[in-house]
Amino acid sequence: MINGVSVAIIEVKHKAKKSDIPKLIRKVKAFRINFPKYANHKIYLGLASYSFKPIVEAECIKHGIAIIKQVGDTMIINENNIDIY
Repeated sequence: MINGVSVAIIEVKHKAKKSDIPKLIRKVKAFRINFPKYANHKIYLGLASYSFKPIVEAECIKHGIAIIKQVGDTMIINENNIDIY
């Protein structure tokens, strides 16, 4: 997702794992290199999944990554403490 000054990179997984978080963070550098047009944009990260273990949610919060998860028939977004990369 892109607007005039920001980009959101959302990783979508069936089941989120703790090991997905460092991989997602590394994608910021690759994105800036591969898409120089957006190199100066603010980058926000999100992890979307049907299933999150509490440790994965805690790691996302620790690293300022938005959490997008299914609760019943609804997708819930937790963007508290989101960081700019």
